[in-house]
Amino acid sequence: MSESTLQMQLARDPAFLERLNYLMLQTARGIKEEPTDTPYHQKRTAYASQVLSNSAMMVSQAAYTIVGGINLVGTVELTDNGVETSANDAAIFSQISSFWNILAGVDSSDPPQPPETPPLR
Repeated sequence: MSESTLQMQLARDPAFLERLNYLMLQTARGIKEEPTDTPYHQKRTAYASQVLSNSAMMVSQAAYTIVGGINLVGTVELTDNGVETSANDAAIFSQISSFWNILAGVDSSDPPQPPETPPLR
């Protein structure tokens, strides 16, 4: 079976989606606590809010991106129980963190943070 087929099966696997849901919720909580001057904070925190309010939908959409990451490619096997990944939670969490800006819609042309508005006098 091709790697792409295995990865896409993992993206639809209920057990993997539960793990991903838990880890994405953990990431979203951390994003909501980051300083406002963090690069791309507005898009990052808006995406975190979406994950926190509707994790099942957001996770099912993000899974297709996450499974294509370096920490998951090559870790998927077809077993008697379906597809399984040997990636541990730390590897998946790291992949989520690496792709968070992409999932949040940050574009390479976006400025890292909004320009500061001078204080009113």
